[in-house]
Amino acid sequence: MATDHRPLWVLRGLLALATLILAGGPATAAALTRATLPLFSLGCAELPGVSGSATLFADQQGPDLFASAAVWTPGTSPDGDPPALVSAGSTLHRAGDTITGTLEMVDAVTGESAGEARFVAVLRPVGDPTVSDSRPTRDGNMVDRGYRSEQDAAADGALVLPDGSERSISSCTATVGQIVVIRNTPSRIVEHEAAQTIAECLVRRVDDHVLDLLLLSEDGETFAEVKVFAPGSQDPAFFGSGPVALDRRTLVAALPLIDVDGYPAGEATVAATVDRLGPRVAKGREGDVDFKVFFRDLELRGTVVVSAVGSFPLDGACTAYHQRGTIRYPNPEA
Repeated sequence: MATDHRPLWVLRGLLALATLILAGGPATAAALTRATLPLFSLGCAELPGVSGSATLFADQQGPDLFASAAVWTPGTSPDGDPPALVSAGSTLHRAGDTITGTLEMVDAVTGESAGEARFVAVLRPVGDPTVSDSRPTRDGNMVDRGYRSEQDAAADGALVLPDGSERSISSCTATVGQIVVIRNTPSRIVEHEAAQTIAECLVRRVDDHVLDLLLLSEDGETFAEVKVFAPGSQDPAFFGSGPVALDRRTLVAALPLIDVDGYPAGEATVAATVDRLGPRVAKGREGDVDFKVFFRDLELRGTVVVSAVGSFPLDGACTAYHQRGTIRYPNPEA
């Protein structure tokens, strides 16, 4: 039975590649398209011969085929010695179970051309396949589901080196298989924008000190930036930023501050409650694109205490809201 040595992220990467080459005719709202990506691998760790040992490795991942080879002088080997020749490029073709390849060989030290190496490999599946099933991946209303099937293969053929000598590849390890991806193809794509919470607070005290607080929460992470201005100044005397602990009702943060010279200047401590107000909806159409944004206004109450200049009340000084959006547009694959 074949052993799947590639990690799951490789399979997911191939699924992403498959979505780029899925083909099909006119699609309905629930039409399905299917893509099949061929795979193979060939590994020859050491091919001994009178004129020296050689290595050969070849691989196919979907439409991409690649091969590399190296040659050692007599008396040296791939086990610890540097090669005399290495490949600088390859051209491969596959027809069913047969793979043919040409490799440009160069001197491993000088880089000068050393001729071509050629190989022919016939890979015949043996044993039972191993199947790796991927979890469905969703992008709006588009869902991809795929699996990878791979099994061991017997290799037959030869590698011909630039000096004309041949090395049999019958002792090499090989696998063959495929990736199959199935995608639903809706007539219109629906994308859901990430939910965001945004708050902007501008507080001017009676002594004309000004606090400017900006907060952004997205994908479960909340970040705040604070600036403190001295009376009459257009440039902040203190500023800082950092993470914030935010849940549905409270907001807490301790933001380290620095002064205009870059020296530590204490911190700004934020403590506030968050009240949810009524929802709002904005929707419209631009060309073929429909959009809808859901807003919920928020009210912040609390204080920001700045080590150097005291506290700033947030009540009534903030514009804050939570938003999430949806857009719909024609599917170019449909």
